[in-house]
Amino acid sequence: MEKLSKPLENGNMKWFLLILAAFLGVILLLSPGKAEAETEKNSYEEAVANAEEKIKSLCEKVKGVGETAVAVTLLQEGENLSQSETRICGIGIVCEGGEDPEVIYRLLSLVSAACDVSSDKIYITGLEKDNALMS
Repeated sequence: MEKLSKPLENGNMKWFLLILAAFLGVILLLSPGKAEAETEKNSYEEAVANAEEKIKSLCEKVKGVGETAVAVTLLQEGENLSQSETRICGIGIVCEGGEDPEVIYRLLSLVSAACDVSSDKIYITGLEKDNALMS
């Protein structure tokens, strides 16, 4: 034990503490903070909400489509969406008229083209008459 503490007694303690402080500082700088993680989460949720609203608005303008609800999933949750391209990887649509094959075809074509998403990533179903969607 004496051999281990001997170098620190010879004035090297300052250097040891300086190196330790620098090491801890680098670790703190590299670890993401809670505020940064919260900002990324809010950015993701905001991007999802914007995409859902745009798709909902577009769908409701299609002939034969009434009240509509849309759910969107983005490719990378947690990425800083303002610095990368936001990619939609799945869309669910529940709407009045969603049981009509012609309406489904129109919506699939429209949403697929507008969002650059393949039609196998889009699911459309009719709205149950007894359940009204909440705005």
